[in-house]
Amino acid sequence: MKQHIPNILSAGRILLSPLLLIPAVVYRPAIYLPLYIIIFSTDILDGKIARRLHLESELGAKLDSIGDFLFFACALGSVAVSPLVIERRVLICIAIFFGLHFLIAFVTFIKFKAIHFTMHTYFAKLDELALALIIPIPFIMGRISFPVLAAYVGFTALYAIDGIATVAAMKTYVSSHKGITAEKIIAKQGEDGWFNKIFYFIFY
Repeated sequence: MKQHIPNILSAGRILLSPLLLIPAVVYRPAIYLPLYIIIFSTDILDGKIARRLHLESELGAKLDSIGDFLFFACALGSVAVSPLVIERRVLICIAIFFGLHFLIAFVTFIKFKAIHFTMHTYFAKLDELALALIIPIPFIMGRISFPVLAAYVGFTALYAIDGIATVAAMKTYVSSHKGITAEKIIAKQGEDGWFNKIFYFIFY
């Protein structure tokens, strides 16, 4: 049973993520926020448990990738379908987010015939953390901050560039990769540099 815990958590995220749309449509923050926290917790725990118990697998990586994309897609979708007044430029930012992730998936599929909507690079993890902190804001504050969302989409664009460059440099596809940019920084600083230490402190 223990060896299946990470995959169960990832599968739970896949099944629960669409439910975010229900309290969002009727705007029930008291239901939405606890559900959001539970789903996001599975994103944190599945990887940590898999790494610490040495339960990493190709199936687990695929479930995690699907779960990540579906969770954040539904989270952004929940903002779009909420009764909050949403400016057109906010919807454009959301559309750009989806477009960038599909672009990475498209490039990966063309080169390796593998379907992955997200990568597990350093930039990807930072991107996910930033989005996870931004999404609940409308349900707490009652409004959407365009500058914050626009800044996030700008960071997502950097992640997409790094992700595509990383895929282009790969000879065989590896879902968990530090990424081209992170590898260059670590090469200059060494494994004991502040960049690598901060990353492991936050995510591992």
